[in-house]
Amino acid sequence: MEERQDAVALLLGKARAAVLRLVDGSPTMGELAARARIARSVTSYHCEVLEEAGLLVRERQGKSVRVHRTSRGTALLALLSAHFNNSRKDCTGRVS
Repeated sequence: MEERQDAVALLLGKARAAVLRLVDGSPTMGELAARARIARSVTSYHCEVLEEAGLLVRERQGKSVRVHRTSRGTALLALLSAHFNNSRKDCTGRVS
C-alpha cells in the first residue's frame, strides 16, 4: 500500500507544518524552536510567514515573544487532517 503524504506538509512545507502543529498553548519562540528542533532564527522566519497568512500570532511579553495559533490556523489543521483521513477511505467508506 502506498503511504500518503501529509496534506499540511504538502501545502506549507514540512518545517512550517511542524511549527504550526507544535504551537500548542502559547510557547515562547525559544520553546517552539526547541520543540521543532530548528534554530531560533529559522523558527522566527517560519512564524513570520505563518503570521502573514493569518495562521499564527506573535505577542511580545517582556523579553519573550509568545506564539499563538489563530482560529484560522486551527481550522486549517482540522480541515486538512480530516481531508487526509477521508482521502484514505474507499467508495464504501472503508479505510484503505
